[in-house]
Amino acid sequence: MPVEMLADFKKNMEAILGEGRCHVLSIRPGRRRCPVISTAIQQLVNYGLDTGLILPDDEIYIRNQLLMTMQLDDFTAPEGEVCYTDLESILKTLVDDAVARGVCARTIPPPATCSTPNSWAY
Repeated sequence: MPVEMLADFKKNMEAILGEGRCHVLSIRPGRRRCPVISTAIQQLVNYGLDTGLILPDDEIYIRNQLLMTMQLDDFTAPEGEVCYTDLESILKTLVDDAVARGVCARTIPPPATCSTPNSWAY
């Protein structure tokens, strides 16, 4: 929805729902469209479909959840069939982008304190 229409939309929705019950999400400046990230998101969705982790009916919902998690406002559907090689490369693309945009920090887990299963405390 164009920004100039948000105030009228909110006013009309509050007339229906009641004052203070409509919250309009505004698009933050600086967000960008990135076909590479849209492709990676579609690759991850396709991976989930191919492995049975998600059902075809959930495809749009899952894509929207990924967009929300990545703090993206737009998805540009890739043209043609979207193929992937492996899950690790898809996740690396998404994490690298999220770190670059400040959505999350790259953290490295601490080294394991137990080197063999026999040294684990029970």
